[in-house]
Amino acid sequence: MGLGLFAFVSAALALAPASLRALQVGDCSTALADPAGATQDAERLALARCELRRGAAPAALKRLDTVNDPGLRAYAQLLRGEAQLEAGQAAAAGLTLQAVTLPGGPGERARMLRGRALVEAGQPEAARELLSGLLNGRIGQAGAIADPWGADGAEVRWWLAEGALRRGERAKAEMVWSTIWARNPTSPRAAEAATRLQQGGQTFPDPKSETGRALIKERIETLDKLRLSVEALALRDLLGTATPGVMARATFSAKAYPRSLGYFAQIQSPTMQQRFDYALATSRAGDYAAAAQRYEAVIAAEPGHKLADFASFKLGYLAYDKAELDRAIGLFRDHLGRYPNSEHADEARWFIAWSLVRLERWPEALSALAEVTARHPQSGLAVGARYWRGRVLGRTGDAAGERAALQSVMDRSPTSSYAWFAAHRLGRKVSGQPLPEPPPTPVSLSTPAFTRGAALARVGLDAWARAELDEVGRSGRSKAEILALGPVLVEAGDFIGARNLANSLCGSPGGSGDRAAQMLCWPRPVSGLVVGRARAAGLNPNLPFGIMMAESALKPWVSSIVGARGLMQLMPEVARPLHTQLYPGEPFSPDAMFQPGYNAALGTAELIRLSQRFSKTGMSTPLPAIIAAYNGGPEAVERWLAGYPTPPEPDRFAEDISFTETRQYVRNVLGYLQTWRLVYGDED
Repeated sequence: MGLGLFAFVSAALALAPASLRALQVGDCSTALADPAGATQDAERLALARCELRRGAAPAALKRLDTVNDPGLRAYAQLLRGEAQLEAGQAAAAGLTLQAVTLPGGPGERARMLRGRALVEAGQPEAARELLSGLLNGRIGQAGAIADPWGADGAEVRWWLAEGALRRGERAKAEMVWSTIWARNPTSPRAAEAATRLQQGGQTFPDPKSETGRALIKERIETLDKLRLSVEALALRDLLGTATPGVMARATFSAKAYPRSLGYFAQIQSPTMQQRFDYALATSRAGDYAAAAQRYEAVIAAEPGHKLADFASFKLGYLAYDKAELDRAIGLFRDHLGRYPNSEHADEARWFIAWSLVRLERWPEALSALAEVTARHPQSGLAVGARYWRGRVLGRTGDAAGERAALQSVMDRSPTSSYAWFAAHRLGRKVSGQPLPEPPPTPVSLSTPAFTRGAALARVGLDAWARAELDEVGRSGRSKAEILALGPVLVEAGDFIGARNLANSLCGSPGGSGDRAAQMLCWPRPVSGLVVGRARAAGLNPNLPFGIMMAESALKPWVSSIVGARGLMQLMPEVARPLHTQLYPGEPFSPDAMFQPGYNAALGTAELIRLSQRFSKTGMSTPLPAIIAAYNGGPEAVERWLAGYPTPPEPDRFAEDISFTETRQYVRNVLGYLQTWRLVYGDED
């Protein structure tokens, strides 16, 4: 992972050849073009994998012949077996892979590839037991996403079907293809399976047959599990037998709000949740007057229910969202009178105060902001109330009072978004601390798993490195062992593991605590690339790390319910043009997005693109607009900005964002950004 992430990750890393730096970010073209070539066996492994990704199996096999390190031999054999398969040497691949013993995902991948080799070599019976066994674990579950460079449930099933064909059992193959279509809907193999089933002239999927309907229902269940609501809705339409309640929820989840209204209206005895969702769908369909009536109906149906409390709050929010601020203030006050102990009391008082700020009724605003902090001191909105109290003081001529209030926010809530805004207004910078000297690696860590993990991590083979480092014990480690193991975990992309390991030593961001440990608790993945490119583009260098934290909680192997991948949760359709821009001529693979360095490179490029788009807004800093665009889309941000007669102040823009999710996202990212700047400073 990160070139320059810690001085003590590898003193030689800053002087690494171009091939090594490129491997860490998935740039196979640059790595393979480096005339210096690979000098270490781990680099040769990574380059061989690059050649495999490019379809150059003979070149990969030739390079693997040069890997001599006994500790890495099993990984070389795994790649050799895969290259032999791609070269049409199935029998040789089966023999090669038979001897491979590896932990975790790499071991599962070796077994999957050996099963394929056995099928292609004419031994489908032997393959069946091997492949079926893999489906007993996580990858066999409906909707399971394959681990990076691990085994894929859809691929395992595909070769089980191929084996059945080789045995002359087409009916069994068709059953497996049907299972792929139903249980692995996000895999490309699902579409291939459907094509195979249609080639026999049959209708697939067939909503008129009992078997076909059961299969469609199973796929719907999987899509619901993955929250792929639009795709699930299309299949429910194909079946055409769902109840109004089911269809109301399905269309609501698919954000087909106008359509959902008809189904909600057909429900004879709605639950409180259905009543509330009916009102919410009505507001999202744009009919605020009807939505208000339906929220009132929720309250009347069961006044003591928590959803009635929420509906009462929503009446005020509807008016606020329409910019009917005086009316909103009255409705929020009515809500607090109706529900004095409301779960949403802090929000109601906040929107009263913020509406008064927007109306520039300064004395009333100061009083309302003070009420938020007095009544809800533990709420995150209390920090915002203290900040805006300072801003209002400034607007009324009390510059000293404003400075004191903003400084108080920075002192009391240093990792909040409002601390970031306060620092911006006061022009405060955070000085970085010197990097610690690299400590020696304790002898106790000189184990084969640690050595292999460190070598694999250094060349961007992160998933393999994590599998090895999972074998290294974490509990009961001394400080010296923590500070030696932690950076390797970071370099392997196990940021959560590094944080858990070092947590007792970290203290507060930028405050008390061990400096080296703080860089484990709040790491900067691929620092050399991310910081360098951000600075060159005039982008805040800590922003990408705030985005990573908000998007994936620093888990590079995760997928979202809608298919976003990796550290910065990019959708494949967003990543593809960014890949073409950064790596022209290199084939794009969505699976590569789980590699932390590659994902960080693409995500940083997207932030730079958004920065260029919003750099001329006239705002004193476009940062909140950039963050909002990353979450809510640049078109929405341009629409919001167009609503101001003059360029808004960044703090005002952030508070006025009309998408609730995006407004909270901007607050979260700026809070994380503030955390990272306290650890690393504003300058390297």
